[in-house]
Amino acid sequence: MLLSGPFEKFVESSPVSVMMRGIVENLFHPERLERLFEETAVTQYTRTLPFSTVAEVMGEVVFNVNPTVNAALKDRVETLPVSISGFYQKLNRIEPNVSAVLVRDSAVQLAPGIRRLGLRITLAARLQHPDSRWKPLRSHRTSPAGNPL
Repeated sequence: MLLSGPFEKFVESSPVSVMMRGIVENLFHPERLERLFEETAVTQYTRTLPFSTVAEVMGEVVFNVNPTVNAALKDRVETLPVSISGFYQKLNRIEPNVSAVLVRDSAVQLAPGIRRLGLRITLAARLQHPDSRWKPLRSHRTSPAGNPL
């Protein structure tokens, strides 16, 4: 396996970080974003600034790599295919339906993992605290999350 030595040590010390990075990279893969944009956008189009670049800049702000969109743009001013003003114009004109499809498709992609992860968290909580955590819920048929007790 490529990078097996150093990578395995990191996986052992921080498996959730590695898993989350893989999930985020897969969800926001440029080809996937461009496909969703092309299939969904009605009035917008890609001439020089790909939608994936806009999403990448926004991701840097969301994941706190950069504190603001402007800071993220200044970091990449040399490689940005448009002016900062042109970037903001594209950002301000993103159709709401494009965002909705991105969220919906991401939810579909993540659903199986979320279901399995939720089940594992519930089971782990039950095993760690079999009585104290669940006693207040004993009078109910199901827990608030809808899982049978």
